[in-house]
Amino acid sequence: MKAGFSDRLKQSLDNRQLSQRQFATIIGTTEQSICRYVNGIRIPNVDVLYRMCKALDVSADYLLGLSDEQRNNIGELKAELLEKIRKVLE
Repeated sequence: MKAGFSDRLKQSLDNRQLSQRQFATIIGTTEQSICRYVNGIRIPNVDVLYRMCKALDVSADYLLGLSDEQRNNIGELKAELLEKIRKVLE
């Protein structure tokens, strides 16, 4: 079974050695809200989710349990695509 949002949030906070209080300050919300997210009582709105992802350097898909990839690899994919295009044009 895939880990849910609260599990992935806890793991990401642990990985970055952030307390709930520190994280709340970083993303501009309350410690109580973070506690509710971590305990699976609430889920964040899109704006808060965006700030969480930016602060934790993870993708929304990862936090939401839609992907096991922690980061979007858009930069890497773009570089690969540009290299392939360059080779085709040569």
